[in-house]
Amino acid sequence: MALIRQAVTEENHATGTRLFQYGDIGDKLFIIIEGSIRISREIPGMGEEALAVLGPGEVFGEMSLLDEFPRSADARVHESCRCL
Repeated sequence: MALIRQAVTEENHATGTRLFQYGDIGDKLFIIIEGSIRISREIPGMGEEALAVLGPGEVFGEMSLLDEFPRSADARVHESCRCL
C-alpha cells in the first residue's frame, strides 16, 4: 500500500470538468472514490453519445495506457468527484 500511495495523487473535480478528450495522449488512469464520470463520444451531426456513467470504485482511462493509442472517448465529470 505504501508503494501505491507514492505513485498516486488525489484529485477533486467539479461537475462539467473535462478530464480528457478523444484523441488526447493518455498519461494516466483514474480510480473514482466519490462522484461520477461520463464517458462519451461526439458524433458529427448528432451531438454527444454517452457510452457509460461510472461511479465509485470504477477505473477509467486505462485503455490508452495499455494499448498506447490516443484516448478513444471523452471523460467529463458528471457529478463532482474525487479520484486517484
